[in-house]
Amino acid sequence: MDLGTGPRATPSRYDGKAVKLNTIAHRAFLPLVLWVAVSSALAQLAPNRYALILEDPPAASRVTSRASLQSADVRDYRQLVETRQRVLRSELGARNVTVTGSVSTLLNAVFVAASPDRVEELRGLPGVKALVPLRRYKMNLNRATQLINAPAAWSALGGTQNSGTGIKIGILDTGIDQTHPAFQDSSLPVPAGYPRCSTGDCVFTNNKVIVARSYVKMLAAGTSPSNPAADSRPDDYSARDHEGHGTAVASSAAGVANTGKVSFSGVAPKAYLGSYKIIGSPEVNDFSSEDAIIQALEDAVDDDMDIVSFSIGSAAFTGAVD
Repeated sequence: MDLGTGPRATPSRYDGKAVKLNTIAHRAFLPLVLWVAVSSALAQLAPNRYALILEDPPAASRVTSRASLQSADVRDYRQLVETRQRVLRSELGARNVTVTGSVSTLLNAVFVAASPDRVEELRGLPGVKALVPLRRYKMNLNRATQLINAPAAWSALGGTQNSGTGIKIGILDTGIDQTHPAFQDSSLPVPAGYPRCSTGDCVFTNNKVIVARSYVKMLAAGTSPSNPAADSRPDDYSARDHEGHGTAVASSAAGVANTGKVSFSGVAPKAYLGSYKIIGSPEVNDFSSEDAIIQALEDAVDDDMDIVSFSIGSAAFTGAVD
């Protein structure tokens, strides 16, 4: 999925996909709307999870370049969208509906956890344009050396010492173990304005992993704010990687060269990493859903990530190189 100016298509699976954020056109939000609204039937639905799509276009509808995302006009419009979202969130609270999150840049939506018998009620709320059931995804990590041809890229750049310099790569996955040898590079200075973290999660950053955020609370939320014990799934809500999948994906993307029992190097070893934990603990919340994915993707844009990778997927309806 390209959020720049290239070809657009509605993706039907997400298996090691990379989202390029170098430029964001005024129509950047359209693939996201299609992703949520058109292809919901192509994957397992996340029980009791819905996106309330609101009437106003998202802030991305006013963006003509990456730089304009931070313009006064776009900031003012985003504040207007979020003010109207707060009105809806207040109404949802009064109706005892769990709000798991909201986005305003790439999509204008409020995410909720609610039982199916409340769908028509939610669809009829003022300002709601559409209600879309959200899908659930599992982890994937496929070999793609023949598609990447990393050694040729290194050669063109003058060696691995230049690969990824100045680039920020967001990893939407199970988190990143920042203590792993793949993420130790004393030559990298921490960029100004970083680290950026969820509350308490800066302990999961270093001079290479410069963002640490977790969205597990969204996955774990129950349908009733007044009785969360009924169907919530308590978990470790921190950015810690309990599974290892995200650490493996991050090392493939930007791990520094390591030698030992296994010798390896990431594709862009000089790149910075952002950790966006959208999958919880094994056997608890070992999946993700579209509300967490979209929230993390929007945060990655706001955190100035240049590329976002998420190696998760649903049923495959096309070949890897289609």
